[in-house]
Amino acid sequence: MTKVLIVKEGEWGLLSSERGDYDAWAGLVQRKVSESAEAVTVNSFDDAQTLIGWGGIDKVIFLTRGMIDKARQVKQAYPDIRVVVFTGLYNWEETSGVVVIDKMETEAVMTELSSVGSQVGQ
Repeated sequence: MTKVLIVKEGEWGLLSSERGDYDAWAGLVQRKVSESAEAVTVNSFDDAQTLIGWGGIDKVIFLTRGMIDKARQVKQAYPDIRVVVFTGLYNWEETSGVVVIDKMETEAVMTELSSVGSQVGQ
């Protein structure tokens, strides 16, 4: 079964994971991913790095634009892992292989979450 890691760490603008601003979004993402894959949510990038290092992770989802540099870092170190960043502001020309999805594009988000097993490694 495909294993997806959801990373709650990060902040953007006035939102912060430390205050729990991303908890509802993380819950929604985890529920949707769990329909077709095994989903694990972690609170920090350090926890994510540990799990990724153990192996068996097929996809990593970052919930906030503030984590784009960490997403690029994961993609560079583990090119076979599909790395996704959800954001409300999509304006990058170069993403270093990271898939960036506008959270406001609900259809794109749901498609990405529903296809977690079909695009691993792309």
